Amino acid sequence: MRRAISTVWLCAAAAVAGCGVPTGADSFEPIADDEIGRLADAATTTVPTTTLPATTTIEPPVTEPSPQPTTTAIPIAEEPVNIYFLLRGRLTPFPQNVTAP
Repeated sequence: MRRAISTVWLCAAAAVAGCGVPTGADSFEPIADDEIGRLADAATTTVPTTTLPATTTIEPPVTEPSPQPTTTAIPIAEEPVNIYFLLRGRLTPFPQNVTAP
């Protein structure tokens, strides 16, 4: 068991040490511009401009209103029934309305 715990701590320490970022003046080297290519070019930003024509209004075509659909309500016959459930060890009725046959 002690060996497994030691192995886990050793792996965790190696992972933490491997994820570090080197610091100090000697840990970084500059790359020459001719090796980078176009990444070293100065960035320039241009925004395209667009001239919009004069606005004109377009009238929508006149259409006849479509007839509204008619709906009729069909009554659904329901009847009260008791549905029984076990509640705290006792049979308890719960009244519900269900569709009549």
